Amino acid sequence: MIKVYALLPKRPDITAEAFHEHWATTHREHALRITRLRRYVQAHRLEQDVPGLVTAPYEGIPEVWYDSLESAVGQDDDPDYTEGAQKDEPSFVDMTGIAWVMTDETLLRDDLPLEQDTPVHKLLLLAVRPAGQDPAAFAAAWRSAAEDVVATTGVRRAAVATVLPDAYASGEPAYDGVLELWWADEAAWAEAWALHGEQVLARLTAVADADRLRAAAVHELRVIWPGPARDAVAAPAAPNFSTHDERLEGN
Repeated sequence: MIKVYALLPKRPDITAEAFHEHWATTHREHALRITRLRRYVQAHRLEQDVPGLVTAPYEGIPEVWYDSLESAVGQDDDPDYTEGAQKDEPSFVDMTGIAWVMTDETLLRDDLPLEQDTPVHKLLLLAVRPAGQDPAAFAAAWRSAAEDVVATTGVRRAAVATVLPDAYASGEPAYDGVLELWWADEAAWAEAWALHGEQVLARLTAVADADRLRAAAVHELRVIWPGPARDAVAAPAAPNFSTHDERLEGN
C-alpha cells in the first residue's frame, strides 16, 4: 500500500472549531463512501507549539492509504469521491493552499497497539530535502535519521515516510519526508521532548532543510481503521471540538 498525506489549510472565513467539527462529522461521512480507501485517519491540529520548531500551516492533515499510486491518482475519476467528499471540501478548506504528499511508509516501532479509539499524543514532522539533493539520497538519509530518533526518544509508536519516486514526475512535492511519533499521552510527550528535543532537532536538521522543517501536534480521529476489512469497522463517535454554536456558512 501507499500512504497519501493531504495538507489542509482552513477557509479564512470560518473558525478553527467549525473546521474541525465539519471535518469530523459531515466530511467523515463522505469519506466512508469511498471504497478504494484502505485506511483513513484525520490528524486534527492541536493548539500546541513544539519547542524549537515552526508549526505547520495546516488545520488538518488527512492520512489515507491506497492499494497503489494508480488507485490514489484514479480517485479523481471516482464518483465515490467526486460526488461527495470532493464537492464538500470547499465548505471548510482553503482550496488555494491544499497540497498532497504521496509516500511509502515504514512502521519503525509498534509498542502502542492502536484500536480505533485509543487515545494518544502524536507529533508529525514534515521535512524538505536540502536544495539540489537527489530524492533517493534524501530518502535514505531521512529514514536513517528517523531510526536514530526512535531509538533515543522513548516513543511508543513511530513511522517514517518518504515521497514515492514516481510521484516526482508530477513536480516537486510540498515535503519530501514525514516522521510520525506517538506517545501514550501529552505528559509523556512533554517529558520526552524536554529530555531529547534538542537532540531530535539536531539529528533531523542534519539531513533536512532546517529552515523548512515543520511540526504539528495532532489529535487522531481514526475513521477507517485498521482496514482493509472496512465492513467490519464501525465509524467512531466524532469528538466535540467546540462548546459554542459557531457553524460553517452554507451548511
